[in-house]
Amino acid sequence: MQRRTFLLGGLMASVGSSAVAGDDLWSFGRGLFGRISKGKPTPDADLGLSARLADTGLRDALRIGVDVVVNQLGVPGGFWADGKIRIPLPGVIERVRKNVSFFGLSGPFDELHSKINQGAENAIPAGKALLMDAVSTLSVVDAVAIVQGPDTGATEYLRARMGDGLAQAFRPLIEQTLDDTGSLKLADRVGSRYGFSKLGGNLRGSLSDHVVEQTLRGLFYYLGEQEKNIRANPFQFASKTVQQVFGR
Repeated sequence: MQRRTFLLGGLMASVGSSAVAGDDLWSFGRGLFGRISKGKPTPDADLGLSARLADTGLRDALRIGVDVVVNQLGVPGGFWADGKIRIPLPGVIERVRKNVSFFGLSGPFDELHSKINQGAENAIPAGKALLMDAVSTLSVVDAVAIVQGPDTGATEYLRARMGDGLAQAFRPLIEQTLDDTGSLKLADRVGSRYGFSKLGGNLRGSLSDHVVEQTLRGLFYYLGEQEKNIRANPFQFASKTVQQVFGR
């Protein structure tokens, strides 16, 4: 049987092999819908059953993926114990850490490394609602195109269309968890002792930006892996619409 491929279609413009995005995705979706329904494309309210089923199945699959990934990453060790997504120290801090480690002085840097990963882990559960909101923004026409897209199409669509908004929304969560874990105060101490202030810029702000970027990188990585799993094994999931849409 020919299996329909899953989720988000239009990755960031920087990825050369990305699927259809923006206006191109809209045009592609309209044309694809015409083939699915064997009729003239109509506004969302009048779309046929096949399109509605694709839309419902896609949303169910995304919600399943978000649940799995949040439960995986939003726990102690979710980032720190996973070498694939462990958040590194920012470049300049890591270079100093390597230099001072020869003298046995890397302790504060190692502690900071652990704490920023803990901050990401603590932010993930609170960020679940933000991800679900992003899923709700999909239109029916987008969903039809995405369902027929590549194995990580949904993930890449979310990253391309919602990535900047999610970064802005996640930032206050990350700043709060970094403060709660003592990461920001520790960064201040390390920065003062090793002269990072001389480099210019805001060390706290730069650290927060770095952790937000890396948190979303890890999040989207595992959303993509979960998407592949749902596409490949739709009958392992309880959702009937997921089975109908991706089990063909």
